[in-house]
Amino acid sequence: MLGLNRDFEVMPTPEYVYIKVDHDFRRGEAVRADKGEHIKVGQPIVSYSGIYNSVVCSSVSGYIEDYVMCNDFGTMESEFVKIKTDGKQELWEGLRPLEIKDRNDFLRAVESCGIRGIEGITLATCLQMEKHELDRLDTLVVNAAEWMEYSDVEISVIKKHAEIIIDTICMTMKYLGLKKCFIGIIEGRKDAIACLAWYLKEKDLNNIEIVPLEHICPPGSDRLLVFETTGELLDARMLPTDMGVLVANIVSFSALGRYIQEGVPVTYKLITITDTERTGVRNILTPLGATIEDISLYCTGKKTPPREILLGGYDVASLLKNYQLPLGRDNMAVFVFDDSLGEPKAPSLEKCTDCGICRQNCSADLDPGEVYRAFMVNDMKRLKATGVENCAECGRCAYVCPEKNPLNYIVKISKEMLLER
Repeated sequence: MLGLNRDFEVMPTPEYVYIKVDHDFRRGEAVRADKGEHIKVGQPIVSYSGIYNSVVCSSVSGYIEDYVMCNDFGTMESEFVKIKTDGKQELWEGLRPLEIKDRNDFLRAVESCGIRGIEGITLATCLQMEKHELDRLDTLVVNAAEWMEYSDVEISVIKKHAEIIIDTICMTMKYLGLKKCFIGIIEGRKDAIACLAWYLKEKDLNNIEIVPLEHICPPGSDRLLVFETTGELLDARMLPTDMGVLVANIVSFSALGRYIQEGVPVTYKLITITDTERTGVRNILTPLGATIEDISLYCTGKKTPPREILLGGYDVASLLKNYQLPLGRDNMAVFVFDDSLGEPKAPSLEKCTDCGICRQNCSADLDPGEVYRAFMVNDMKRLKATGVENCAECGRCAYVCPEKNPLNYIVKISKEMLLER
């Protein structure tokens, strides 16, 4: 079995978790667990009536304390169930491996395994489609081309669960009637490619093709991915499914496959934690619903949170204002701390060599290197003169930087700093 060559930490269960329950898949009447009820890992907290009976499951064992409203990112309020953990992490007795016999069984597994809302485009896309739309699909494009600097979470998942991923892809093709599959993956991920290729050869699968991608910008866009893997150019008004193509992130195949084998839905997230100087980069398995404050405390050992934290998915991040925000399925995630995860270290301008590569690739015709240098010396007037407020935040600068400077995150913080002046 080909496995991980890099370990990850398991975060201890915090005192409280807050699990989001008002997802967009809500249909019909909701059946909720009662306040004060004792629940276990994987046990349904909220169930919605619908075609496949959607459920929201607990990531911990403990007692339901309340249903509360929480502001996500300063834009909207969402409902969460507040659970006081008991530290035991006992599995719910109702969990058991799934038996998949037909398409309905497969779609029911997709609905209940917890991948809806996970980062990127997932298999849950097919749940929104009518039967005649599903019947029109003939091609699966698996997205293994998402990118974040200094994060190897996706690579780790591929290397650890390569066989499960391949088996779940085959199952997806079987029950959705798909004839061919393309796995688009960044060319430099040679170990991950080797893991997938090894199992394809072992299982003699000729209808699944690995397509290495070489780009100067993050290749995770579904339109770009479809073109690079299948050669089909999507009209601006069309979705991939309009052309019979289903796009899904490779992480969702790992999660679904493990759920079918073990019966345990998604309750944890493997995330990357790092600081602005990258003196500490750690992969941590974190229970869903743990707050940013608790994760920060675990990583830094300091009760006072860092001055600034960025919470991100794939090359998209938000500067946090509320550290009580719980970790969700849609975070890959990366937290960039103002303080170091290791020993504090003064910023160094030597990390920018002024090579000009970021400037040559900037989609907004800016100089990201100058933004970096102005930011590091906290020169607001100089920062304003860079025109950073016009940045499209495409992520190209950080992607091509030979020094791997987190330029896209620095841009986000710079915009916030200028906005607050």
